[in-house]
Amino acid sequence: MNALHIFSGECDYGPIGLDVGEKDWHDRPLHTGDIVMLAHGDYIDTDAETWRTDPFLTAVLVDRETGKPFAMGIKDCGFADPEWRIEIVKKFSEVVHGERWPAWGFNYRRNTTGAAS
Repeated sequence: MNALHIFSGECDYGPIGLDVGEKDWHDRPLHTGDIVMLAHGDYIDTDAETWRTDPFLTAVLVDRETGKPFAMGIKDCGFADPEWRIEIVKKFSEVVHGERWPAWGFNYRRNTTGAAS
């Protein structure tokens, strides 16, 4: 059986389940294919600190050119940016072939090309 991959539209971002060496806000390990929710903070480390949860879901991927992991939507911020919190909503191990999240631009299916990822 071919591995389950995560796609953004028709772009194959590779197999799910790869440990990216980062953790979510609750200290849970992140893997490619994890569905996550983002929150953005303002006035970090002050009495006025506030957090706003973004009204969308996204996923953890690995950039095919650089090999660097990222969360869709905050690719340039990285996982350690103090203004962003990443929280797992659904683990990669719970997604199934054919699962689609069209409102947020990603889906899961088997790699049918046979190409290595």
